[in-house]
This record gives sequence, C-alpha cells and structure tokens, in this order.
Amino acid sequence: NRMIVGAPYNDALGVDVGIATVYERSALNGLWQKLGSEIRPPAGILGDGPNCQFGASVAIWSDRIAVTARDQEIVCLFRWQNGQWVSDGSVYLGSEQFRVTGLEFGATLALEGDYLLVGAPADIADVERSGRAYLYKRNAAVNPPRWDFVKQFEPAVRNRFGGFGTAVDLSGDRAAICYEKSDLATSSGDVFIYRRGANQTWSLEG
Repeated sequence: NRMIVGAPYNDALGVDVGIATVYERSALNGLWQKLGSEIRPPAGILGDGPNCQFGASVAIWSDRIAVTARDQEIVCLFRWQNGQWVSDGSVYLGSEQFRVTGLEFGATLALEGDYLLVGAPADIADVERSGRAYLYKRNAAVNPPRWDFVKQFEPAVRNRFGGFGTAVDLSGDRAAICYEKSDLATSSGDVFIYRRGANQTWSLEG
C-alpha cells in the first residue's frame, strides 16, 4: 500500500536537483496520501549540487526506499523511522574520494528485504559496454547500518551496448536481469534468472 515517485528534474532545491515522494494508501477511504516529507538528496554525500537528478530511479519495499542520483551515480537508501524518512546508507562504485561514473550505475533498482539490486547497463569495465548488475545486502550488525557488496552479475556473451541491467527485479531467492540486446543478429533480448543457494551463492537458473 505504498509507492514512491521520483522527480529528478524538480528545481525546488536547485536546477534539476530532484526529490522523491512516498505515498501510502489509506485503509479508510482508499486515497493516496503523502507519507512524511519529500525526500531530498543527503547533503553530506551529494552536496545538493545542480543537475543531481535525484529520483531518476526509485524502489520501495515495506519501510525502506532506494533513490538514484543519476548525475553522481549514487544510490541512496532511506528507512521510515519515528514518522520520518532517515538515511540508511548509500552505494556507489569506487571509493568516496574517487567514485566511478559513466556506467549508468543506478539506472534501474530492485529492493526486497535486506537485498538491493542495481543495474549499470553501460558498465565500461570492458570496451563493449555490455552492462552489469550489482547486488548488495544490508548489514545491520554495524552502526550505522551499511549495504555490503555481495555479487556482480554480467552476461556470458558481451555485446556492444547490450544493455545488461536495463531492468532488474528481486523476488524471494531469485534475481531477474534484463539483457536488452543479447542477440545482435535479431536485435532481441533475454531476461536471465539467478537463484540464491547455500552460503549466499548465486547461480544462473534460466
């Protein structure tokens, strides 16, 4: 009964800084009402700079949300606590001092339970830019909680600008990742399904 809406070109905080808003459906009248204040990019991470495009991609699960700042290629996590949305960490490629950009990291998101799946369909770790997806798991054993890297998914056959990670989803112990151009001859694509097994191992299921 909750949904999240991103507005990456909202200028309330500056040119294309963006915001995100969560709505909850009322059990009394069925109307959708705003839940908490509008979510803004964390100043300490993003600097609220222009063209941040916070809200370009969004995901929600229960009392947690994920929001991409497209220009910085950072995914910010928040949780609903004591009547407000509070920061719950962030994920990005590289280090805080030297972040890696240009991969479209955060172009797509899936959030379920303690897992976050992030698509990077223009990943340039290889010259083909075939794309990758990155899986993270929330670690509540530390304070503040953080999202630890679990696994990197990539296609067995790397097609130039293939768009692996163009769409992603999580359901139970399975992850689904779209490979937009898995077959260049026919310009067709596939969805690959991975399943989590023992010891947090992930294997291709189909």
